[in-house]
Amino acid sequence: MKKRYNLFALFNDFDEVREAIIELKVMDLREGGVEEMRMKSPVPHPELEEVIGARPVFVQRFSFVGALLGAVAGFLLTAGLTQSMFTVQPQGGKPVIPIPPDLIIMYELTILLGVWFTVIGFLIGARLPRRRSRLYSKRVSEDQVGLLVEVLESHYQKVKDLLWRHKAQDVLEE
Repeated sequence: MKKRYNLFALFNDFDEVREAIIELKVMDLREGGVEEMRMKSPVPHPELEEVIGARPVFVQRFSFVGALLGAVAGFLLTAGLTQSMFTVQPQGGKPVIPIPPDLIIMYELTILLGVWFTVIGFLIGARLPRRRSRLYSKRVSEDQVGLLVEVLESHYQKVKDLLWRHKAQDVLEE
């Protein structure tokens, strides 16, 4: 397993952060080595978030799978119960597995499992619970922008030099 380092750089200028992120992305495309980048800021900066890129979201897939499993489980539950009582079922042309009354149970289980899987998908997508990085500065909550970069050992010095070259006020390492 490759050793990873976390670097946390503090910047005063948003343009310098943007240029540093772009150069880190180019370096990652050429050589690899940059595992993840996260920005910490007191106010939202959509232009910087666009440059970093969005992480993929899979919550919708979890919701769909949960709802699908709920519908199937609802049908199997009601069909299984009616089949187990088949010998006691009154005669007279009634279906063995009546669908209209089963739709209520199927609907309820669809909602129930859909919600459960959505919560589980959210927790997995948000990477919760996890240990937080010890790298943080109170200056981020005042007026500076922080850039947290997870980098492989082979690219550690290159990334650190790149952050200093883009006028980082301070670079903390873990």
